[in-house]
Amino acid sequence: MSHGFFADSKEWIADDSGVRERYLAFFEKQLGLLHEGPTPETGFIQKGILERKQVCEDVKLKQTKHGLFVVADGEDWLSSREAVRTMSQHLGEILDQQAKNVCDHSHPEETLDRLTRFVATVLKTSVLIADHRIHVAWLNAESEISGTTLSCGRLLSISDTTGDSLHRFFFLNLGNSRIYLCRKNRTFQKLTVDDTNLQQWVHEGKLTPEEFFQIDQALSPKHLPRKLFAYATHLNRFRLTRRLGRGEISENAPFVSFVDLQPGERIVMTTNGVSDQLLESEIQAHLFQHKNDHAAERSLQQAALERSLDGRHPRAIADDLSALVHTV
Repeated sequence: MSHGFFADSKEWIADDSGVRERYLAFFEKQLGLLHEGPTPETGFIQKGILERKQVCEDVKLKQTKHGLFVVADGEDWLSSREAVRTMSQHLGEILDQQAKNVCDHSHPEETLDRLTRFVATVLKTSVLIADHRIHVAWLNAESEISGTTLSCGRLLSISDTTGDSLHRFFFLNLGNSRIYLCRKNRTFQKLTVDDTNLQQWVHEGKLTPEEFFQIDQALSPKHLPRKLFAYATHLNRFRLTRRLGRGEISENAPFVSFVDLQPGERIVMTTNGVSDQLLESEIQAHLFQHKNDHAAERSLQQAALERSLDGRHPRAIADDLSALVHTV
């Protein structure tokens, strides 16, 4: 990794008019040395109108060598970039070295358990660091903090107790970016839980998980039963209940989960610009059509972009678009 990516962001946070442009140019140059595959699509200012935003607030990082996958959807130009920068620093090559050290100093029967607990701790700590870093940066700028969503995954290939290779995918989520898993038998599973009011109503017992799915995957709210229609059209249904960068994560740290994968299974990560516009069945269709991961990413982002242009489509929104696909 280029050492420039470790530079303290404070030097870019100032009151002059060129700070944003200098930071963005610096960041994109450094990220370009690390990221594999298509970059996010900058969304339109308004759905149905062919005019792009000036700055894309989505950021994604894909490093297959280190098994690091990140998508972030900022509500400002800085938060998502600082989140990705922090994840890159703590979860890339340095984690590989730390994981090897854990394995070298563990009894074979304890290695998997110790490594699992260690990686989960590093992921959670990295999020706390990112939250603090963004919060401090905006305090120095005397600007209101907006924050960012974050879905982050780390894939480790390790030996299990039988000596076979095990592919363990660690992940966490803040906000409404999502991580999906496409199994070899073509089952499609959402691994993450959204941090939105709609999901909160499930936690409160106002909606069942099945009703949430009905709302989430409805082509249009008008096709839903009366009870669900009220929730599906509520003005605050998509409001985030948790995000990164507001200095609140230490009080409500994200839960790190893991799932064991088989060769040929696919990890899919999206920001809500994709998942709000495309049904899960549509996402699956693009995955089945494109076996090449980069081609699948482009296809998903382009499909969501085309939907954004259809101002009459009930799922169309104007937003930045990110899709990340990796086949184990």
